[in-house]
Amino acid sequence: MYAPALLSLALGLWGIRRDGTLWRDEAVTYDMARRSLPDLWSTLADADAVHGLYYLLMHLLFEVTRGLDPLLVLRLPSVLATAAATGTLALLGHRLAGPRAGLLAGSVFALLPQVQRYAQEGRSYAIVCALVVSATYLLVRAVASRDGRTWVAYAAVLVAAGLLHEFAVLALTAHAVAVPRAARRAWAGAAAVVLVTVAPLAVLSTRQSDQVSWIGRPGAGALAGFAGTAVLALACAAMGRKPTSRVLRASGCPSSRSGSSSCPPCCSCWSRWSHPCMWTAMSSTARAAPPC
Repeated sequence: MYAPALLSLALGLWGIRRDGTLWRDEAVTYDMARRSLPDLWSTLADADAVHGLYYLLMHLLFEVTRGLDPLLVLRLPSVLATAAATGTLALLGHRLAGPRAGLLAGSVFALLPQVQRYAQEGRSYAIVCALVVSATYLLVRAVASRDGRTWVAYAAVLVAAGLLHEFAVLALTAHAVAVPRAARRAWAGAAAVVLVTVAPLAVLSTRQSDQVSWIGRPGAGALAGFAGTAVLALACAAMGRKPTSRVLRASGCPSSRSGSSSCPPCCSCWSRWSHPCMWTAMSSTARAAPPC
């Protein structure tokens, strides 16, 4: 399963400097990461708290990589995170449906234009994507093994994803539909920890929503994209109603529930329609996370 990850890494490194240019949001990342910690903390109290943890991590990275090309420092974490997400997705496909499915899933994911866009972007989205995919893989392991330590790891990874961007908790909607009855109690406990931990950040970021009030409601193209994703997920669920994977049968995760992958983008679309100032870039991350 190394091939998809290496493919993603190669594509991400290719032209990573983009002729020495960066766009507006990347410039914000660079500016925030290069501030002093007191200045950064003061700024986050009034704006952009939703990305606060990411800015802190990038601040530390710039501190330890002084003298290196700032564009590489800015974008390399996203490249590595995308490669990690691709490799983990391939492992998940291998575990659920066999090596061919894993290879194809990872390779197709690496080649998606939207994935490659965020792979070379100095923002938190690629890292959050990698964490959500990792959490989904841990969920499958936890359901199959019933190991408490795996449930703890699942919750910890989703907490990290949620603190990097609160929209990552939308992955819980897909997981809720996919988790078999025997594991629902353990999953509910892990989900509660995630929600309680991320809730203060969500409340704070809601108070700062004016900074993105210029973002309008989704247009016809965005709605069509969400609808297409949901239809594709449901079609895949219909084709996989009879699982052949030994792990899938043993874990009790029914493949007919794999339509749950449509839940996060649909929730994201609804939230943006009902509250336009909510940022929905993370819908792509939610779509990237495969179901149990």
